[in-house]
Amino acid sequence: VAFVLVLLVGGCSPLIMRLYGNGYDDTCTLIILAISTIFNSIATVVGLSISSRAKMWTGATFNFLWALMVVGFSYWFISINLGAVGVALSIFVAYVIHSMLQLIYVSRVSR
Repeated sequence: VAFVLVLLVGGCSPLIMRLYGNGYDDTCTLIILAISTIFNSIATVVGLSISSRAKMWTGATFNFLWALMVVGFSYWFISINLGAVGVALSIFVAYVIHSMLQLIYVSRVSR
């Protein structure tokens, strides 16, 4: 479902950005954030699996690490003058890493 919605948002991104008004014609940020929702969806489902195993502190730790990654990558990407695209990239990268780490954890716990 997330993938289909990402395609829809990506295809309509020029129209969506025009709704924000003048100066919001760069669709790159919106597309990166839309793609990151695929990994957000994965992380959410895997996070629910972690919660269902009564591992709330483990889930909280994963989420805390995600937040640290967003802040750290944002700081780095902004420092190299990527602006809003850099913040979107930091969210994307953090979700990719977050979902992969969670998947590795759940696959090892499930053995």
